[in-house]
Formats: sequence, C-alpha cells, structure tokens
Amino acid sequence: MEEQATMTEATQNPEEWFLSQLEASEPPAEDLLRFLREHAEKKQKQAEAWAELLFDTLVEAGAVRDAIDVLALRAKWAGSSAASSLHSAARQATQSLRDKSVVVGESGFDRGLPPFESIRRVALLLDLEKGRLCYDKTWGFGIVKRVDYFYKEVEIDFDRKAAHPMAFSYAAESLELIGEDHILARRHNEPDEIKALIADDPAEIVRICIRSYGPLPVPALQEKIVPSLVPEARWKKFWDQARKDLKQDPLVEIPSKRTKPLRLLKKAKAFDADWFKKLSTERDLVTLLRRMEEFSQDPDAVALATEYAEVLNNRLAFVVKGAEPRFPGQTARAAMVAVNLGADLDALGPEAKASRFMDPDTFQDTMRQLPARLQRPFVEHLRASEEEATLAMLVSLLPTLEMGPLNVAVDTLLAAGQENVCADNFRQLVADMEAGIEVLNWILRNQDRAGRWKLGSEPELAFQALAQIEEDAAGERLRAQNALRERFSQPEWFQSALDAMTSSQRFDFSSRLKDTPGFPPMDRRSLLGRAIKRYGELQAVTAVGAASAETRARAMRITSPRSHQARQAQLAHLVNVEIPENSKEIGIARSYGDLRENHEYKAAKEMQGILLRRQGELEGMLSAVKPSDMSSLPHDRVGIATRVVLEYAEGHKETYHILGEWDRDEDLHIISCTTRMAKALEGHTVGEEVTVPAESGELTCHLVEVGPLPDEVRAWIDAEEAQPSNG
Repeated sequence: MEEQATMTEATQNPEEWFLSQLEASEPPAEDLLRFLREHAEKKQKQAEAWAELLFDTLVEAGAVRDAIDVLALRAKWAGSSAASSLHSAARQATQSLRDKSVVVGESGFDRGLPPFESIRRVALLLDLEKGRLCYDKTWGFGIVKRVDYFYKEVEIDFDRKAAHPMAFSYAAESLELIGEDHILARRHNEPDEIKALIADDPAEIVRICIRSYGPLPVPALQEKIVPSLVPEARWKKFWDQARKDLKQDPLVEIPSKRTKPLRLLKKAKAFDADWFKKLSTERDLVTLLRRMEEFSQDPDAVALATEYAEVLNNRLAFVVKGAEPRFPGQTARAAMVAVNLGADLDALGPEAKASRFMDPDTFQDTMRQLPARLQRPFVEHLRASEEEATLAMLVSLLPTLEMGPLNVAVDTLLAAGQENVCADNFRQLVADMEAGIEVLNWILRNQDRAGRWKLGSEPELAFQALAQIEEDAAGERLRAQNALRERFSQPEWFQSALDAMTSSQRFDFSSRLKDTPGFPPMDRRSLLGRAIKRYGELQAVTAVGAASAETRARAMRITSPRSHQARQAQLAHLVNVEIPENSKEIGIARSYGDLRENHEYKAAKEMQGILLRRQGELEGMLSAVKPSDMSSLPHDRVGIATRVVLEYAEGHKETYHILGEWDRDEDLHIISCTTRMAKALEGHTVGEEVTVPAESGELTCHLVEVGPLPDEVRAWIDAEEAQPSNG
C-alpha cells in the first residue's frame, strides 16, 4: 500500500515528489532513475533538468556509482553533442574517489567515443575489484586478482592465462563483468552440477547460456559451449537432445534459420489482438522496431498486416517521425518492415524512400546505426529500389567504408558483376598508398582474390599494414585496427610476408617493427624474435639504435623537476581548494530555490565546468611531460640541456640555456625547448651560421659556443619554486 501511495504521489505531484526524495539522507537512486525514464517520455527537458539535480545530489552524498548511472541516462538523451559536459561531470563525480578518479581518463572521452560508451567504461572500471568475475573474448573467464590505480592496470587470472595484466583503457573496452549466475561463473563455482546438467538436461545448459550471453545463433552458441563445456565430438548429440527439448518449451524461440538467434521469452509469444494493442501504445522506438521486425518474419504476418494495417502504419510512421533526422538507421529499419509487410512505403514520407539514402553521408550514418545483421538486407533493399544509383554509391565509398559495411559493399558489387570495378579501385588505393585500415583488412582476409586482382606484393601490403597500425584510431576504426594487428600474430602470414621480402626490405621492416608504437612492447619483442629466428642476420637490428639514442632522448617530452612540481602544485590547489569551494557555492546557490532563474547557481555551474576542464588540461600535461634533471643528455649539438652562445653581425653576443617544455627564467637566460629560438637552433653545432627569429623578422648569426649547462642553471633545475606558476 505504501509503494502504491508513493507512486500515486509521484504521478499527481511529480516535481514535489521528486524534490522530496532528494532530501532523504540516502536518495533512492533506482526509484528516481525509473521515474526520470518514464517522465522523459512526456517532458524531456524537465526530466533533463531533474537528472542534473539528482546527479549533483548523489555526488554530494558520496553515491558516486549511482551518479554515474544518472550520467548514463543523460548521455542516452543527449547523444554526442553533450560529450564535453558529460566528461566534466564524470570527473566531478569521481573526484572524491582519489586514486580511482583516474578511470575517467581511461574511458575514451578524449578519443571521440560516444559519451554513453565512455560512461559505460567508467562504470565498468569503477566496478573492478579483487575477486570480481569477468569475461574476455580472447582470454575467456577470469577473476580479478589486483587493481592498480597508480599504473592504471588490472591483473586477472584468466582460464587461458594467469596473472594477465590489462591496461585500464583496454580492459574497459574488452572486459565484461559477470554475475554468479553466468554459465562461466557456475562452471567455476559449481562444476559438478554443471556436468550433471550437461549429461541429463542439455536444454537447461542452453537456457543458462542465453541468459548469460543474450540471444545467440546456433553457431555462436556452439562457440560458447565447445570445448569449454562439451567436447567437439559430443556437440551434435548434445545439440540434438537440447533442440528436441527446447521445441517443447513455449518460452524459447527457436528460429528457422541458423543465422538467427535463439531467445528466451518472458511469456509465450502470440501475434494476437493483445499483442497489437500493446504495440499501439508502445513509444520506445527501439522496442517498436524489434517487435515489428519479429512480426514481419512470421509466416502469417502479411495476412495479419492487412487486418491490423492501421496500427502498423501508425507505428511505422511514429518511428520515422521520432527517428528523424538523427537516427536514419531506425528510419531504414521501418522502411524495410513496411516493404516486408506489403505496407504503403509512401505513407512514411520522403525520409523513408530509397533515394534519401543515396547521399553518401546519410548512407554511412545509417550503416553505422544498423545492427550488423541488417546491413546486408538494407543494401539489398536499396538495390531493389534504385540499383544503378546504389551500385555507383557503393563504388564511390569503397575507400571510406567501415569494416562491416565494406564487406557488404564488396559482396554486393561482386554479385552485380562489378568485380573489375572493385579490383581497379583497390589496386589504385594500394598503389597510391592510400588503402585504409578497412581496405587492408579486406585484402589480407581475401588473399586468393587479392592475388588474382594483383593488389600489390606481400611486402608492400605488410609495410602499409604496419603504417596503419601506427595511426591513432577510435571506435570502429580501432576495432578494425585491432583486427589488422591480429594478422601479424598469425605465423603463416607473417612468415610468408618476410619470405617474400628482399634482405634489405626485411631489415627495414624489422627495424621499423622494433620501434613501432603500434604494438605493446611484449608483442613487439615477440614478433621481432620470430623474424630473427627465421632470419638470423636480423639479430643486427637489435644493435641498431644506439647511435640514435641521442635523437630519441631529444624527442622526449620533459621538463625540470622544479617546473614539474610547480605544475603539480597548481593541480593540487585546484583539486583540494578551488573545486571544493566551487561545490560549496553550488550547494548554497541551490538553496535559493527555482533553478531556472537562479543566476548564482548558473554562474557556479559554469565555473565548475571551467575548473574541471582546467583539471583535465593539467592532468593531461602532467601525464605527457615527465620530470628530468637532464644530466644524461648530450651537449655536442644544440638541444635540451645545452648552453648556447650566439654572435651577431654587429658584434654583440647572446647566451641561452635551453631546458624542457615548461622551463623559463629571464635572469638566467633559460628558455623552453618549445620556443621559436630553441627550435631554430636545434641540431646545429659550433661554427655554423644560423637564422634565428628577431623582433624585426629574422637574423643570421654565428654559433660560437655549444656546451653543458653551468652550475647555477643546474641548481635552478633541482630547486623548488617559491610560488607555483599560473602558466
């Protein structure tokens, strides 16, 4: 009765009820989040304002994990446009966690990931703790052994590798945290019971797997079960018995095609009057699409579509109206359902017509938003409507399509008899060294066809693949890059590429491999070791580089301990004084009431954004630039840690002491290595004529002295600065 009264109050007086809940010592975050989701369907802007208020309240109450869940909801509403503000909010939420606050920086905000995905990664990293069960596609089931916030890594005992370290950024992308009821957890905790179920009730094992992993096609289900639960030799007998029993279960949906997933239903499904009644009131676009897509696959769908045409047309039009213009993928799905059901596609408006998707940007956005299972049917839908325009567009997009859409595009063009067009395009991309990650992935996965198309030699492709691995990537491009990286770990391909190279190419390739940032150090050493094992003369590669140590040292981003400590002091003052004071100002401003007209609150929130951005900037600087006393750096030519004396044509001399990025002192003639003067002098030696910047433009001068730093500058480097700089 009490719960019913509470829900009645929330319905009748939503704002009063919501604000009263915030006053509780422990605000009921789960109830409030549910309330916001429901309220957002009617009043989105008001729900967004309340969500921000709930977030602030939870942060003040120290309920960090609940606050992150609120950010996930806000990200779902706002999309990519709110990336910056959500990033700042995530920093604010985790500020009180001290060491744990580093997880925000490892969650992909600065790599252009969608905010919702970055916040999901924040939540996952916060949930990591010793003993937590997890799953990784590569390593399988694991138990968290140690979480190290200083080095930003987690160590996990996996089935396939014990004590495996993972960087936070990679763990956030690849790990899945699992509960005690997951099939892998039960196999670990209840091995005898699972063995008994495998022998006596295979259908229940399948149900547990679907509850653990979600809907699965039979081939994917087999990968989950074989060989970890059932040996390969016993799979057919196991599946035949499971399928026989599952067919008798009305709460299990077994599709007619192996490529479609098995699903568990909450109740037996029937496309009857009740089903259509619920469909007519459903307002969530994703749920609507999923239900209508399921219905369109039913053998009796076309007949029922005629009977319930008004409901279906109304719901399809509702999807298109709600999806446009940000979600063309949902519009495309609605159009395909209409075609499958024989509905009037024109009634959905011009947005659903095939011609609308002939715009390359719209097409690519649509393909990104479509599930992989619908990308091929969507292209076939376009081709059925406008074949010539569709094929021409696919050809033009071959260099830029992501990996999944590229596979669909090539298959479609081949089926349309345009193999020569594909071959010519790919051949030109390789020849011009403009083949991207996705194109190279396709070529290396289809080597027989690539050979017939003459798409470049193995050495040429190997060098281009290595170059692409070294590029910065995020999102789908990062996944494509990882797939390309895995190609190097395949012994047959790697060995074949080396064998096809000349001795000079092998040496150049191995030299580049030795220093590439595209692989983790351990993988890099492993690849180089395999190359040396096959070609012993490549051992010389490991000795190369001593002569270039000076160049690498000069390229380091360093500064003096003095300047580094000053920048750390700025960050500490910001975190421990300025941000807490701002939080107090926000709390005081909130007490004045009505946030819509509360100028003090708005000003304090704007300042909060400025402070959090400054915090991010300082943390980024301190992460990128390292302290060094520079004592080991050479001074035979101009660079960091050198004293330089210049003589100008009229006879006067100037002395400079070049130090790290943040170092400067006018009295001691200390300049930063990033100044125009330092860059102009870099690499030059005594006796050379050098053109340097001057007030009137540029002047030529004589480099009369290059040497070590004097004692007073060395003392300055190690001294603590009296007052932290604000630069």
